[in-house]
Amino acid sequence: MRVRLVLVAILVASSGCGSASSDEKPVASVPSSVAATSTPTTVPSTTAPSLPAAKPYEVETARDLVYQESRPGLHKPLVDVYAPTTEGPWPVVITYHAHPLYNTKANTSSLARYLAEQGAVVFNPTWGGTAVDNEYLRGVLEGPCAYWYAVEHAAEYGGNPDDVTVVGFSGGGFVLGVEAMHSEDQAESPGCAAPSNPVDFSSLVLFEGDHLLAPWWDDNLRDDPTLYRDITVWDYIDGYAGYPIHFLLDEQTAQDHKTYSVEALLGPGTSTVDDYLELRDPQGDLRETLEQIGAFDDGQLNLTEFSLLFHEKLIEAGHPSTVTWIDAASHSISTEAKEAIAEIIFGEPGA
Repeated sequence: MRVRLVLVAILVASSGCGSASSDEKPVASVPSSVAATSTPTTVPSTTAPSLPAAKPYEVETARDLVYQESRPGLHKPLVDVYAPTTEGPWPVVITYHAHPLYNTKANTSSLARYLAEQGAVVFNPTWGGTAVDNEYLRGVLEGPCAYWYAVEHAAEYGGNPDDVTVVGFSGGGFVLGVEAMHSEDQAESPGCAAPSNPVDFSSLVLFEGDHLLAPWWDDNLRDDPTLYRDITVWDYIDGYAGYPIHFLLDEQTAQDHKTYSVEALLGPGTSTVDDYLELRDPQGDLRETLEQIGAFDDGQLNLTEFSLLFHEKLIEAGHPSTVTWIDAASHSISTEAKEAIAEIIFGEPGA
């Protein structure tokens, strides 16, 4: 079975056929904080046009279905399913919400309904912990459980289990980025309702993922130096055998340092970007790539630069990767973000 699995990530300080618009936007024209990156010929950078209003599919919702056994310290693993009342088969979408300390599946419910109205069966689960601790961070590796559940039950709602897209908002994007890079060596997750099979990705879309981890996790990283390596993507990129990864970024987020910069989010005991990186990059490999994309030109780091770092590492490893810029989302599931996500999944109108 070949599953088309797309991840769209907007991360905390992490959803027709076809592709995003081919209207190219040169990388040099992006905000100054992220202007230095690969050339447009290597890294197509596009501006996503608006889609028309959602297709008039009526949607029914099944709420609070249990998709795996509960674990202490984690949110109860529940999922809502949004399905068109018109007979399918429909493509399947799984939406992963933002940081669970602040947002549960209600965080992505409007996106889930919007995509179902476009013509998809959408599974919108909870995931992760109820506090920022090592249990929460280790728990992200159980993200595939909701994916396996959706594949197992898609047909019950008129969905096609061979056509699965996964959308991650904010912290959900971090979870799905880890899931993608670890997909070849995942251990069986206890309590999953569906078989523990490797996730078969065909295309990933990550919307502003915090792939360096927010500064409020610094104490956890000091307590367990192996944690960062185990729950992030960097050591697994060379062995990644998946399909192209597409990064979706918002120009407002790139410009809004006060809200999203590392300097503005530094945690207790971390006073500079140097301290922040030392915990995550003692060998200096990530710093070198950040310097190559001009991330330190303004003395700050932000979410768009985290995504561009991931993108550059993929390019270095020989994996296809693209960057698409939108405007006016400002790190939120805005109308513009919904339209861009829908175009990535369903393609251009009439395609």
